Amino acid sequence: MPVRLGGVALPLSAALSGLLNAMLVWAATHYTDSIRLAAVPLWTWLATVAALTFGGPGNDVVFGGRGLLGYSVVILLVLGALPPVLLLRRMTFSGS
Repeated sequence: MPVRLGGVALPLSAALSGLLNAMLVWAATHYTDSIRLAAVPLWTWLATVAALTFGGPGNDVVFGGRGLLGYSVVILLVLGALPPVLLLRRMTFSGS
């Protein structure tokens, strides 16, 4: 997330992950009628983000920083999961 426009950090990777997750969930809905199976790409992505919150072998931390970057995992979770969740919710209530 260190992309900056002037002095403001832009969560470009978080927005891109939301778009790609929505595309994967949409593609999964074309292969199955089950909403639960269509959500597998989202659950896989969430498990990956959860695994990256733990320190690595040398106590390396993927998420962290000062200011806005300190909240990078929250921003990534919200912007990365919201579009596919809304897509699944729309499909659930529309009956498709």
